[in-house]
Amino acid sequence: RWAQRMAARAWAILSLVVGALLIIVAMFGTKSEAIYLMDKVVRLDTAGPFGSEMDGASHVLTTMSLVQLLLFVGLLVVVTSLLGITATQGRHKCMAAIYAFASASCAGVMLMMSMQILQRIQVTQPMMGRQVQHLCDATTYIQLGSALHCHWASKYGEVPPCGASCSWKVAILEKGCWLMPELCESFSYDVRPVENCTSTVGLAAGSQPLVSSLSSGACRKACDADIKCKDFAHSSATTARPEVCLLFSGTVQLHKAPEWALVQPSQVPSYLQGETSCWQRADPMVLTRFGRRNLLLAISTIVLALVLAVSAWSAFNLMYNMHHRRRNKPNAWQLGLLMCCPCLGPHRKFQTMQLSDESSD
Repeated sequence: RWAQRMAARAWAILSLVVGALLIIVAMFGTKSEAIYLMDKVVRLDTAGPFGSEMDGASHVLTTMSLVQLLLFVGLLVVVTSLLGITATQGRHKCMAAIYAFASASCAGVMLMMSMQILQRIQVTQPMMGRQVQHLCDATTYIQLGSALHCHWASKYGEVPPCGASCSWKVAILEKGCWLMPELCESFSYDVRPVENCTSTVGLAAGSQPLVSSLSSGACRKACDADIKCKDFAHSSATTARPEVCLLFSGTVQLHKAPEWALVQPSQVPSYLQGETSCWQRADPMVLTRFGRRNLLLAISTIVLALVLAVSAWSAFNLMYNMHHRRRNKPNAWQLGLLMCCPCLGPHRKFQTMQLSDESSD
């Protein structure tokens, strides 16, 4: 029985540690800008069936709601684990029962929440990705910014007219002047073949390449800051030229002389004479950060659900052994083995035990 108490205590301590880790993860989640921004996108996407108002979308189950629920469950797990640790100190039958049932209930809740998070990763995340990519499209971004009278929209010059779809989005976009720059402030980039950079074939019609002397990191930040920038190249310094940052398209008003200079498309190969790397804009980084947060939450909930399930099972074993102190009878662990694997019945370890309460002649 001492060994079983120690095993139950060890699982209770492990539940306490995992519950505390879940609280830390949930607290970081509540402060995550990526989760906050994606919840805004979910509300925007869900507002369609409710017309031009956001009242109906306010009841949508968002990731932030799940994170706050995880924080509450984590606190409950810590409290029940402390009860379990206390119950294993002596014959606290009532406390052990509370701990066992609370652990089993929390395990069920965590399992359902982990399934909910995994479902959101598979279903909701692609939808949010499409919505964010649409908002971060240069034409849509400038068009909505101008219709919302955002201060940053004027620097992009000529704006396409706002049609019916644009007007609907303007009506439901809350704080769009703040939301869109936050969503589209940084991007991931895919490597392009160098041949596409050093030839004028890959240049889009009407593009205005811009060149400056910047490092690779600064060149990437310059492209991030311009919604019209789709790809850039960086060339290392040579004896004839310093290092070169080249944006294949961009907003001239954001890249002013003398730091930046406009070049003709035919002059692009002459600027990329050193060791050149080319990059093409891909997804906004907020999607990557949001995906990592969701994955971390899913792993945390699954691990805690498994630990709580084993901890509850150990607590039920301890409860059975507390209430049935009969000599020469199988304990809870041995009964479990016999129920799961009846072939162990003839084993010599169980031959000496009385498996029935009925007396034999």
